[in-house]
Amino acid sequence: MSTPKTGKITKADVEQKLRNLQGDVEGKIASQRQKIIGAAVAVGVLTILLTFFLGRRSGKKKNTVVEIRRF
Repeated sequence: MSTPKTGKITKADVEQKLRNLQGDVEGKIASQRQKIIGAAVAVGVLTILLTFFLGRRSGKKKNTVVEIRRF
C-alpha cells in the first residue's frame, strides 16, 4: 500500500485494504466450503434428532390415562 509521506490515509488506501481483506476471506471460505456445508448439515440433523427424542420423552412423562367404565 502506498501512503504519502505526510501520513495521511486516502480513500483509495482504505478501499484497497478492504479489497485485500475481502479477497483473503473469500479465498479461505471457498477452500473450506465442503467442510462448512457438511458441518451445517450435521448440526441440523443432530438438532432435529435431539428435539424428537426430548419431545418423545416429555410426551411419555405427561401421558394421561383415561379409563372408561361401564356399569
